[in-house]
Amino acid sequence: MESTRFMDHLQVLLLSFLESGPCITAAMIRQVQERTGGFFDLQPEDLERALQQLEAHGQIAVGFHATTRAGTLQKQYNLTAQGLAQLQTRKPELEHLSCILPFLLR
Repeated sequence: MESTRFMDHLQVLLLSFLESGPCITAAMIRQVQERTGGFFDLQPEDLERALQQLEAHGQIAVGFHATTRAGTLQKQYNLTAQGLAQLQTRKPELEHLSCILPFLLR
C-alpha cells in the first residue's frame, strides 16, 4: 500500500478510536490490529508519525496519564473538536475502509 494512502487510512482509524475517549499508544496499536484483523501490522514509529501529524493539524491533543506502575507517565491522546469535525467529514472513507477490509483479509 502506498505510504501516503496508508497514513491517510491510519489517521482516520485513529480519529475513530479516539471518538470513544482518550487512549494511550499501546492500546491504539492493539485496537488497530484487532479492528483490521491484523491487516495493518502497525509499527510504533508509524503510529507516532501519524499521531504527530494529527496533533500538528490540531485534530488531537496530547496529555499525560499516570500509570499504576511506579507512577510513570504515558502519553494519552484526546480527540479535539477539530478532529471530531475531520472525522465527521471522513466518515464515508471510514465506512468504505470497514467494508473492504473483510475482502482484503481473505
